Formats: sequence, structure tokens, C-alpha cells
Amino acid sequence: MNLGAVLALVAAVIVAFVLQGGGSSGGGTGGKSKGEIFLETTSASGTDPFTPSTASHPEKADEAVEPVAPPANTTSVVNGAHPGLYGGTKNAASCDVEKQITYLTREPDRGKAFSGVLGIRQPEIPSYLRSLTPVRLGWDTRVTNHGYANKAASSYQATLQAGTAVLIDSRGVPRVRCASGNPLTPPVTVKGTKTYTGQKWAAFRPAALVVVKPAEKPMKTVTLFDRERKEWLARPSGDQSAGEDREIPTPKGQPPGESPPVLKDEQSPEEQHKEQPGKTPETSETPDTPGTHEPPEQKPEEQPKDNPELNPEQQKEPQSPPEQQEEPQSPEPQSPEPQSPEPQAPEPKSPEEQQEQPQEPQQQPQQPKHEDQLPQLPQLPRLPYYPPGSSEQPQSLPF
Repeated sequence: MNLGAVLALVAAVIVAFVLQGGGSSGGGTGGKSKGEIFLETTSASGTDPFTPSTASHPEKADEAVEPVAPPANTTSVVNGAHPGLYGGTKNAASCDVEKQITYLTREPDRGKAFSGVLGIRQPEIPSYLRSLTPVRLGWDTRVTNHGYANKAASSYQATLQAGTAVLIDSRGVPRVRCASGNPLTPPVTVKGTKTYTGQKWAAFRPAALVVVKPAEKPMKTVTLFDRERKEWLARPSGDQSAGEDREIPTPKGQPPGESPPVLKDEQSPEEQHKEQPGKTPETSETPDTPGTHEPPEQKPEEQPKDNPELNPEQQKEPQSPPEQQEEPQSPEPQSPEPQSPEPQAPEPKSPEEQQEQPQEPQQQPQQPKHEDQLPQLPQLPRLPYYPPGSSEQPQSLPF
């Protein structure tokens, strides 16, 4: 199975976990019952720790920074690359990675159990731990924790307090809890009634937790928020010493100034609505507004005569007068009218048309005959005829 398939499987498990309640499967050993979720403060070693604490400057539970509430009153799924999901202090690593490597490599049984949980080979433990980035949780976070007992790993569901030091991978998923050296994996679906075991902190709310979803691609840098100094930091992935931190401007989408970061729940109803906006059949199939889906009313001249849906009165209304409707259809117009009261050289009419002329006497004066269409010339005097060779001389003409 390739890396892409593994990440897709992990994302599917996380979504199923959230949709089915976000609790425990009750797996593991050590007397852990179904539905039991262990609460672990920032400095607590937890149940059956793998190693001694490797957390640097561990915070006390009563001094942990109180996080801002998640975007919804439910377990929120947050992308591992989301800016401000994790916190940290400039040039101060929250975990001692080299000490963690020493603890796991000097005891092969622990190293074998540790590598088996994370799906790596035991000789790869040093290189794998050095590829992780030390950070602090920005919100109370649900995980599957793993303790070590009887030379084997045992899993249990846990909620880690905001401010807990962890190591995250290149896709932003918590992999090691530094206060106990325990390997971490995504949480699993609850089975049975949820019960919380352990010390509750003041800001704990069972319905306001965070589940981390793997980022779509490996991160080159992790964007952190320093809650003490109120500043944003960029930490290169895999920088176990945090010596290359640099201050950056407020990331896009985050409140300006010294305001704490806000999360984006990728499974909230608001986000589901953006991805698949609900559309009614009227708006999704046709752009017309309501009430305009019927065909537009035809004008009288556009309505067909033989429309069976029209009543007799509606069929009579669109009929135009004979001179307007039959003129383009018949070669012999019934009542042609001249364009001007004084026609100039109209075309000669056929004998048939002239015979039809008397049937409309009111229009005969307006239809002159062919011979009357020539212009009237002045009457000239008749001249005498003089045969050729005649001795008579013509008289002078009158013009």
C-alpha cells in the first residue's frame, strides 16, 4: 500500500470517528473499559509511560494556557497544516529528541513496541524521531495513546490538554507525547458510554475538542503561535532544536494583531454547505426567477390559427384585416391603394385587373387608364401640305 492510500485511510478513520461520537473503542489492556477516555494534563506522565519525560520546561496543569474555544460546540476536525493549530516559543524546543532516541535504543523491547505502533522498523527509530518537529498543542486534542507494560504496547483513548509538548510529523499529526515518550495515533470511534478518567482542568469541555487531520502534502515549515509573546513563528519541519525559528506576519485568515488564532473546522455544517451548496430545483436547473417558467404570451399576429388550446374567441382575435393578412398571400390584391394621391407612372394593369375595377367604384377615380397616364402636350395648329416641286411657298409659322 502506497503512502497516499495510507493517508486516505487515516483521514477516513478520523472522519468516521467524529461522525460517530468521538470517543473510545475500549481497545487495549490494563483494565481499560469500553468508553473510557483518559484525561492527561501537560506535565502528567500518563498511564504506563514508555520512557521518562523528555519535555523541555514542562508546564504545570494549572499554568497551562487556556485555549480559545473551537469553532463549534462539538469535536472539530482540523487540518494538520492549519496556522496556529500548534504553539511554541521562539528558539526553544518543547522536547529533547536525542534523549528520546537514547531511551528507546538502549532497551530493545521498548524500541520494538514503539516502532510497531508507528509502523516503522526498529532501526529507523533515530531517523524517524529526528524527522519530527517539537511543538505544543494549541487546543485540547483527542488521540489514541499507547502505554508500555509487560514488554508490549497497550492502546487507550486520551484527551491531551492544550499546551502539552508533542512531536508532530511532516503532515501535522501528533506522533509522540514527550512527557511520557508514548507513541500517538489518531483516535478511534467510541463504543459504549463515554466516561472520563483523570484530573480535569478548568478549561476542559468534552464537546469542544480537536481531532487532527493529516495535511494533504508534507509541510516545509510549521506555522506556530507564541501565546506568551503574542507573535507568529515559522519553524522548519524536522528542526528538533528550534534554532531556526523566525517571526512572520499574521497568516491570511487569522485575526490581526495579538489576537489568538482561530480554527477552521473541515467537517462543520458551514463547510459542508460551501462544498455542496444546496440548490432548489428551480435555481439549479433554470436561471429564471419564480413565475417566469411558463412560455411567454404570444402576440396576436404570432398565435397560430389552428391552436387547439385556444377557444373560438381567442382564435378570432389574432386574425388581421384582409388588406393586411391576404396582401402577401394573394397575387391579386383586393383593394390596393396608391402610395400617393398623384401616382407617377404606375405600372400598366392587366385586363383582368381593369375588369375588376368597376366592382369598386369608390376607387376608380384613383386608377387612371393606360392612355391617360401620358403627359398632356399642347395642341399644335395643323399645317398645310405642299407636294414636292410645288411653286407655292409656305406661310410663316405661328411660332
